[in-house]
Amino acid sequence: MEFPHASVLFLRSNKNTPDNMKIYMKTPGGDVSYDIPVMKVQNYTLKEIFDKNLLFLIPFYIFNHESRLKEYNTSPEGLEILKKEYGYIKNRLEQLCTEYKIDTFTRFTITKMLKIVLENLARKYKNVMEGVNEVMGGKILDYEAKQIRNEGIEQGIEQGIEQGIEQANIASAKKMLLGNMQISLIMEFTNLPKEKLEGIKAEMIKNGQLKEKDKNKGNLL
Repeated sequence: MEFPHASVLFLRSNKNTPDNMKIYMKTPGGDVSYDIPVMKVQNYTLKEIFDKNLLFLIPFYIFNHESRLKEYNTSPEGLEILKKEYGYIKNRLEQLCTEYKIDTFTRFTITKMLKIVLENLARKYKNVMEGVNEVMGGKILDYEAKQIRNEGIEQGIEQGIEQGIEQANIASAKKMLLGNMQISLIMEFTNLPKEKLEGIKAEMIKNGQLKEKDKNKGNLL
């Protein structure tokens, strides 16, 4: 049996965050353990994310600015830095779409998730929200959503798209569970119901992909 490569994604990290973690498995022949790498969002620049095709990290890049959002909200110069980075994200996604390296749906999904994360982190900072929406274009996103839906209907592949979306959402949910993200946040990002996510989590624990939390101590077993 061959196990897939795994890693743990930390949206927030500090000097105490390890570079590697260990997976433990109990088998009839004895205990088995192996190291898995830790991915830290703050270790990646936007250029590295695009150059290494780590597009799934884009929605969480805002965590690099989390501690400075309050400052950006009152500082035009600071807000301009954030807007410039979001402009870079928008332009690079459009470039990938033009070069047929990603499709319109992928670009829309990444942009939509990026905005959802921002709304959760910066909901108290009106100027930050308005500044980013100015760059990313809220109305354009709504138009793209309708365009994607209409194209799916016209081509008769709406069911296939929905199945593809669900599979992509399930894959994303598994990565988020490995990163210890709360179920409530995963529900917002993936649109998957709580019951579905709890089933995925239970299956991952059963397969040894995820450790179960101690209800009394809150630690992983």
